Amino acid sequence: SLQLAHRCLRASTVANFGATTAILASFSSLQLAHRRLRASTVANFGTTTAILASFDSLQLAHRCLRASTVANFGATTAILASFSSLQLAHRRLRASTVANFGTTTA
Repeated sequence: SLQLAHRCLRASTVANFGATTAILASFSSLQLAHRRLRASTVANFGTTTAILASFDSLQLAHRCLRASTVANFGATTAILASFSSLQLAHRRLRASTVANFGTTTA
């Protein structure tokens, strides 16, 4: 009876050793997966930071473009006003030339 109990205990001990080895292997795999996840998280943080920096640069470029567009609109308006003044001056000069030609003829 004692020998049977000893054999059962030994078999149980071997089984427990196998189970403990499997648990330790699983724990090692879990540690490795955790390290990979942590490294991936750090990389993702770096990528997110770069994306945010690019977005800030894009916003700044957009503000500059908008300001430049407003300035260009103002310059275009001034050019058109100058062109209108030039057209008016041209009409007056032409009318004056015609009048002067009439006076010279008379």
